[in-house]
Amino acid sequence: MKIVVNNKCMSCNMCEDLSEGAIGVKFGSNGKAGVNPEAKLDNKDISEAIELAAEACPMQAIKVESD
Repeated sequence: MKIVVNNKCMSCNMCEDLSEGAIGVKFGSNGKAGVNPEAKLDNKDISEAIELAAEACPMQAIKVESD
């Protein structure tokens, strides 16, 4: 799983709650969300939470790509 946060991110950080901490502003730079380097992306529950965060992003700034 590859997660890309583009420049549309407005730093609302809604993704952190929805992704169970796998994505969030504190992991990115310049106030934009990024991926938690300790996130267990191969965990089914976490990957489903990340998909939910991507779908719910108000700016559609999160893209999830399969490997």
